[in-house]
Parts: sequence; structure tokens; C-alpha cells
Amino acid sequence: MAVVLLIVLSRRLIVNKVHRFLTYSVLILSFYFQSFIFSQRVFISVKSFDFSGVEPYFADIIVNEIKSKINQSSFHNLVPLQKREDDLIQEHIGLDGKFHIKPINMGHLFGNYKLIIGRLERFSDQHLLTAKLINANTGIKEAHFSISGSFEDLKSDGVDQLISEFASAISKNSLR
Repeated sequence: MAVVLLIVLSRRLIVNKVHRFLTYSVLILSFYFQSFIFSQRVFISVKSFDFSGVEPYFADIIVNEIKSKINQSSFHNLVPLQKREDDLIQEHIGLDGKFHIKPINMGHLFGNYKLIIGRLERFSDQHLLTAKLINANTGIKEAHFSISGSFEDLKSDGVDQLISEFASAISKNSLR
């Protein structure tokens, strides 16, 4: 009788340990896959640029060019800048050709919400574009970019270099 009781207790102990091990393994794997899935996407908002010595629509042209370049990326999603996190949405065009609005829960972004802020200044016939990439959740500056030249150069080559610099910084930071 004691041997049978010992066998039953040892089986339960083994089953409980295996069950606990499998539960923790599934939990850890689910966290790993969630972080992998969500780390692939970075949500970016672009704040209206400050300006000095130029008309406001010049700064708006630069901001629209930046937004256009971000929209061309498959790993970076442009989202509107909102005052409240609850109202953060992502718009995309579905296969049916209609706009679809999908709310984004900030808790699921795992720090992948970035903010681009900048300034456009003019000194005689030269323009200066400066911008920062900021982690919107922590407030930490992740990258800084500055370039000067004519407005047309900034609008084309300057925006391309800015997007390239920030995409590189996002990639480096996601590997950490």
C-alpha cells in the first residue's frame, strides 16, 4: 500500500513539474513572439516644424514631404499626432479601395512610437533644416539631423537624407 501511494505521489509531482514547465515555456514564447511581431512596426508622428525667416507653408511643404516618404515604407507607419493616447489611430487603404481606421493601443507599441520634430530657418538665400527623432514614450532623443542648402535641395535631397538617417537610427535602436 505504501509503495502504491509513493508511486501515485511521485507521478503527481512529475506531472505538476512538467505542467508548470510547459506553462512557463508557453508564456515566455508568447512574450517573445509578441515582441517580435510588434518590434517590426514603428509608428511615427510628425509634429509641425517651427520656422524662422520663412513663410509657414514652406515648413508645411517639408513636413508633407517627410510624411510622404514615411508612407512609402513598409516597416514604418505614419500616425496622426494626437493629444491623447486613446485617440491614436492608424489609417490605411484596404484592398477594397476604402480607408480603414484602426485604433492603436499605446500599451502594445513596446516603445515603437516615435516623434519627429524640427525647425526650418532661412539666412539670406540659404535654408537650414534641423530635425530630431524622439521616442514619444520615454522622451529620449534617438537621432538628430541638420542640413543646409537651397529650399529645393532641402525638399528633395535633404528630406531623403533625413529619412535615411532616421530609418538607420530606428534600425540600430531596435537591435538593442
